[in-house]
Amino acid sequence: MFRISIVDGFCPRAYDHRSLTTDPMGGTESAVVLLAEALAGLARVEVIQHCRSDTIMSPRHVRYRGRIGDTWRSEASGVRRDVTIIINSPKLMGLWRRQDVRCQIILWRHNFLSNRHRTLFDELDEFDARMVCVSRYHQFDSQCAQRQCRSSKRTVVIPNPVQVHHRGRVSRNRNHLLFCSSPHKGLEQVVERFDEVRREIPELQLRICNPGYLSDPELKKSGIVVLGSLSRPQLHAEMARALCVFYPQTRFRETFGLVGAEANALGTPVLAPAGIGALSEVLGGSGQLLYSINATVLVQQLEKWRSGQSPSVFKRAEFEPLAVAKHWMAMIYRRDTGKIVRSRPIEERLNTLTEPGQA
Repeated sequence: MFRISIVDGFCPRAYDHRSLTTDPMGGTESAVVLLAEALAGLARVEVIQHCRSDTIMSPRHVRYRGRIGDTWRSEASGVRRDVTIIINSPKLMGLWRRQDVRCQIILWRHNFLSNRHRTLFDELDEFDARMVCVSRYHQFDSQCAQRQCRSSKRTVVIPNPVQVHHRGRVSRNRNHLLFCSSPHKGLEQVVERFDEVRREIPELQLRICNPGYLSDPELKKSGIVVLGSLSRPQLHAEMARALCVFYPQTRFRETFGLVGAEANALGTPVLAPAGIGALSEVLGGSGQLLYSINATVLVQQLEKWRSGQSPSVFKRAEFEPLAVAKHWMAMIYRRDTGKIVRSRPIEERLNTLTEPGQA
């Protein structure tokens, strides 16, 4: 059984398998835990975090720990592993390759590339590394940012794992709209649209929560309730009860759109504009994306949904943690370079994977 290390040098606070049910948690950290726990039946998995001081082993034998020594160089040179998955950081990717010339290195990007990453595709070649994008849109945008006219063999699209912590079978409140992203993801515009809509439908209430990385917005407006930072079970209970996730904003693009996937898994539709980021790839079911988010269109759609004509949405099987883990293992075992890290046929090994239970 070979070793996989997932390296997170940017997380705002330490997290592990318990965080899925006890703490407010961002999408990247949730994806890391779900993937690590799903891979645990096949490999020795550890998650290394820059801000963690203790070490804990999950029931599925995933080790969550801090780095060795005071620097990442000490960590990279101190332990041999077969695969290192670097969260977001090209700099750490290069450091790891210089310290460990043998392991597979995978850069798992959850953010869009910026001007600081102008040479990233050259670095992927130089360091014999690959980059996982979380949607086709994310991959396309990354190639455009790098002025890549063709698809690079160094990039792979694997969606994030999605798991909900609520049965989803509750009575919906036809007047509750939910915004459940970080405030920087277009909240100001969402509030503007809500104010316009509420003039026509005064019964509506916009309930706002966030992962807790930024302060809660100070919104003392009629019809708005700030819930603060919620754990995943609390968030999913709010999703299950809401008429919809209310996301009419055009200022922030999603690389994946976890809250959309979670809402649909609970049977809750999302009201958002078409053509903004990866939401169209993530949502299960049609009728959720609008080509205009002016107040008239929003009011018409909300009135329709409030009358019981909301779209039928569904959970996407390809986002199940086990399905995502199998996708990762297929990539790890069958490298584009022809180098294959395996001790027995992949089909036999993949069959040993079991779905991690609800935490």
